[in-house]
Amino acid sequence: MFALGEPLDAGTALACGLANAVVPSADLRAKAREAAEALTKRPAGSLRQTKALMRGMDRIAAQISRESGLFRERLQTAEARGAFAAFAERRKPDFSKMAAG
Repeated sequence: MFALGEPLDAGTALACGLANAVVPSADLRAKAREAAEALTKRPAGSLRQTKALMRGMDRIAAQISRESGLFRERLQTAEARGAFAAFAERRKPDFSKMAAG
């Protein structure tokens, strides 16, 4: 589909995992706000590194290697320790009080 340059409709993009949701135009702003609010509850350092990885997707093999290194680095942070503790205690982690590190 990509190699042939064929158009991709919203339903197909959703089914392929290229889109998170398909919403009517009237609901788009509310859905975007909902997604943005969900992102605020995620670990800031991990989000920053994810965005950095996405900017360099033209070098896939190098990015996979870099991702592995960053993942190992993230495992050493207060965010990771907090997430693991929350998991063990069967509660949701609260990343808002942690440094982005």
